[in-house]
Amino acid sequence: MKWQEVIRNSRTEGLAEKCMLILASEDVAEETGVQPHLDFSSLTIYSESSDSYLEDYVAQNYSENIKILSEPPDSGSLPLESSYSEYLNMVLRELADLLIQVVKRTDSIDTEHALFLTKEGDLIVLEGERQKVVLPELKTCLFLHTHPNGVCLPSKRDIQSASSFFMNGGILFLILSSRCFFSMYRSSLINENDVYALKRLENEVEKAYLKSFNPIEYFNESLKGSNIKVRILPPPFGI
Repeated sequence: MKWQEVIRNSRTEGLAEKCMLILASEDVAEETGVQPHLDFSSLTIYSESSDSYLEDYVAQNYSENIKILSEPPDSGSLPLESSYSEYLNMVLRELADLLIQVVKRTDSIDTEHALFLTKEGDLIVLEGERQKVVLPELKTCLFLHTHPNGVCLPSKRDIQSASSFFMNGGILFLILSSRCFFSMYRSSLINENDVYALKRLENEVEKAYLKSFNPIEYFNESLKGSNIKVRILPPPFGI
């Protein structure tokens, strides 16, 4: 029987609330025209242009635990544009034990797996097929899937999935293997230029793998000028 599990605990709920903090901050930025700062530890948005309407809107649409303060940012806060990479670091740190388990299982049965973090705090783990796992039609903060045999670079189909994921409001798209992990995340709301850059990457990625190239340089060059960022790193989980 294929592995299917829904995990919900203080860690997954905390990551979901931090995702809500980023999404709420994006709405505040759009409404005010000013980039806010946010504090993950206190779930606080600092925006000198906020008002009671925004506070009510965020409470109703994101979380009542998120606060908006009309004052200069605290020293521990981050500008919105820096929060996406920090969120990636938190996800890898908080889910490290589970990711080790999923990667080891991927290699042992030669089958891809997927993890989705919903905005309610449910972490859904699904066992896929040997070389395929399907992204469900869910609005999620995080989509992570594994590749067997140590390969973490995305296929054309992976880039297509990432593009749809970002256009639906997702933040982090990850591919994990026993040798490396590939992370793609946005650093702002998706715009037309970002969609075009992802489409260009989708059309060129498989052709590029036939050549000798530095993957990180290739991806960064293809996505240059867009709000899509890429990191390729060895796994920090002691796999």
